[in-house]
Amino acid sequence: MTKPMITTLSNDVLDQIFEDVDRKDLLSLIKTHRVFHKSAQRLLFQSIDLPVQSTLAPPFVQGGHAAEVSHLPTRQDRQDPDEEPLQYRREPRPLLPPVFLPLEDYQIPKEYREHEAYGNVAARQHTITLFLQAIEKAPELAEHVRHVRIDAEWGLPLFVHEQAITIFDKLPNVRSIEVTVKDRLKGSRWHAYQNICMKQLWAVLEDELIETVTLKTPTLRILRELIQIPTLKTFLIETAAPWHESPESDIKVFRIIHNWFDPDPDSIPNLTHFNSGTFQISPLALGKLLRLSEKTESLHLTLNCLYALQRDIIPPWFHPTPPTPQTVIDVLQAYPELPSSLKQLSLLEPPSANFREHPYPAFSPSFTFLKNLRVLRVTSSLWYNNLVDLPNSAKKTWIWQKQDRCAAAAYTLVPPSVRELEIQFCGPTEAIFATGEAWAQFRRLPQALPPKGLNWITQFAEMKLSGRGFLTELTCLRLTEVAGVGSKGQASAAFEAYKPPRVVSEVFGEAGIELVVKLAKA
Repeated sequence: MTKPMITTLSNDVLDQIFEDVDRKDLLSLIKTHRVFHKSAQRLLFQSIDLPVQSTLAPPFVQGGHAAEVSHLPTRQDRQDPDEEPLQYRREPRPLLPPVFLPLEDYQIPKEYREHEAYGNVAARQHTITLFLQAIEKAPELAEHVRHVRIDAEWGLPLFVHEQAITIFDKLPNVRSIEVTVKDRLKGSRWHAYQNICMKQLWAVLEDELIETVTLKTPTLRILRELIQIPTLKTFLIETAAPWHESPESDIKVFRIIHNWFDPDPDSIPNLTHFNSGTFQISPLALGKLLRLSEKTESLHLTLNCLYALQRDIIPPWFHPTPPTPQTVIDVLQAYPELPSSLKQLSLLEPPSANFREHPYPAFSPSFTFLKNLRVLRVTSSLWYNNLVDLPNSAKKTWIWQKQDRCAAAAYTLVPPSVRELEIQFCGPTEAIFATGEAWAQFRRLPQALPPKGLNWITQFAEMKLSGRGFLTELTCLRLTEVAGVGSKGQASAAFEAYKPPRVVSEVFGEAGIELVVKLAKA
């Protein structure tokens, strides 16, 4: 009887076949045939989940999806109890020392063992104990691990799964971690306990050769510590909820928003890629980051403002008419190493902001000093601001009646080295073609758009064809609408592709530029 062909394939081929198989099916493959055992096991252990800290504090009483969702702190959770009226203030509970697991049952206080949430803590401890036993009996399993998803619950009382340190010491090939901290500790009275939690988490990671960190629930203390891992090359922030996007949700509103670098680390010598996702940072925080990193190749930033002092160092109510401060472009230009090292740059606008509305003179930022830039993504407010607004156009809904975007000459602000250019328009006030009533009309009759409404777009292709040294390397232009000011506060992921008129497509085809236009759906 001939063998099935799949059982004769090499492990390398099986690795590729099983690459997209989920964990449950990988377990089934291990049990199906001994030929599949090695490849399925390698993929099964490439990425692991590791509980590092646990707590009995609400909302970790319930398991399942409810607990996963309910750990996210609300705006009320971030309100400092010290600021509440006296009659509503709560007395802080005593800060008890952490409990280091594993322990025998008799060593754990009785009130903890009888708590309704203790089963969750025990289950998490059981998970980490089983994994440690597995890699001690079969050390080759530890060599398969490349990525660790760290799950930390912060609350009172705190349980620290000390075996996590031993496990990390036995994982020689881990280079990437994902950190999710479920933190319900709120207000200044909890700062000391948050520091205790962070100290225990840092003890697990500080000596590891980690190159990539993905932070899922960024509070300032976590970000400040994790970015100091000496071998770190890439730092990503993926916020799980809108109220996590702004550092203001993690500190009192009158404090300086850039304090996630206080105290400053000595340096971040190997950091090359920083992606803040939707988490907002200030221009001053950007300046601190650039001062500490010397090899920055990629910056993806969501800014809370365009100026280093706006809502940052000098709150408006303290200094209502401040002098024009440094812009985010001034911050970038202040570091002489950046023009030669930076390859990708994104400067985006958060949904809660409106960069067109500020007390300072408008400016047209130029990025031409970044000589080696390959990818540039910017918010439209940087280039199409009130400098190009047409007079008496406030109530107009067609963009070509509101702004003379050709006058912005955005092509002169882009380095010739850029190959991919994306401009994001935060709706509903900013749009590619139309706002208000014209927005619906345009979607019914897109052919009704007059040619002058497309001139500012074709300008990019025409300038490349002109041979005057503009956009010489450009191969892709993306224009994207996202939900912004006045919306529900989250960027839209639903788009409608817009097919430009043939005359426009022909110009871009001749210039060798791919034109992609994505309009936000209603």
